[in-house]
Amino acid sequence: MLYVVNSSLAELTEVRRLDSLVFSEKWDISLVEYQTAWLHNKEIYRFIKEDDEIRGYYFAAPFPKEIYESILSGHMEERLALPYILKYEENTEVYLYIYALVVDITVENYKLYSKPLTQDLVEIIERLKVRNIEVKDFGFLAISDAGVRLAERMGLTFIEEFESEEKPNPQVFRSEPKHFKPHSHFYSQN
Repeated sequence: MLYVVNSSLAELTEVRRLDSLVFSEKWDISLVEYQTAWLHNKEIYRFIKEDDEIRGYYFAAPFPKEIYESILSGHMEERLALPYILKYEENTEVYLYIYALVVDITVENYKLYSKPLTQDLVEIIERLKVRNIEVKDFGFLAISDAGVRLAERMGLTFIEEFESEEKPNPQVFRSEPKHFKPHSHFYSQN
């Protein structure tokens, strides 16, 4: 049975393991940094589990506007933003930055895990709205072809591409929830 849940502090070692399967050292975040981020907000890491085995995760962090804009403009490295992660508090506005969405590519049928993770990520806006927390903008840097496909499926808008020694170049995608594209996972006919 597949289900998506918030992580525990002890489970963050799995984030490191999964990241090592897909990211280069340039994008590496230490276990201590993951743990520090989790202590700021215990809802930022969501795991997909199958029979209690972790099969993937996403890391979505709420920031104040200035920090979010600094990350997306390339003026601040992702890891340097970690201390600015906000707690989810009622009657606030947040800017959601997606650090990663990773599935365990070492298991058979690993592609089965990305769809439920993506759907859970899409539902975060509604889960927060119920708590009177408004997502003002939603974005990330795509550093792989899979990241670009995810951004397109989610209905985010391509903003710019940064030059990098790694290929493909990081690409900025973002959107205000009110501007999600009609074909995206976010779009609803409410």
